[in-house]
Amino acid sequence: MNAYAHFCRLWTFGTLTTCFCASALAGGTTNAAAPSANPADPQVAQSVFLQPAEPKQGKDPFYPLSLRPYPLPGKTPSGPLVPSSLLMLKGISGTRQHPLCIINNKTFEAGEEGEILTSAGKTKIRCVEIKADTVIIEIGGQRQELRLPRGV
Repeated sequence: MNAYAHFCRLWTFGTLTTCFCASALAGGTTNAAAPSANPADPQVAQSVFLQPAEPKQGKDPFYPLSLRPYPLPGKTPSGPLVPSSLLMLKGISGTRQHPLCIINNKTFEAGEEGEILTSAGKTKIRCVEIKADTVIIEIGGQRQELRLPRGV
């Protein structure tokens, strides 16, 4: 930005600030809180947010490398929301009558639903059954089996 443009911005800001302060000191009020008597007053624009379908259309400004905003390639909305490679069964504990499992650092019991955090974002899963070294979960109406890693 050149010096002239910078000066114009500062001058405009200073002029508006001076007018506002003078109005406030003179006891003037703004009509922003008063109801509009003129129906021809301009309407406030409403924000519109569109969900991008692919990375070319936009990205999450807070997590620019995340693929969470986009549908997974080759998957329909009724299909699994998360590939099983992003889900990790980290342990099975509890008793035979009341087994528990740990999936992506969240503990579940059989029949319990909950959200887990993956690199693709939050995903809602349901723990269907807990066996000796595997767990059957349900994501988006489809069942998947998770197996304990070797050596655990």
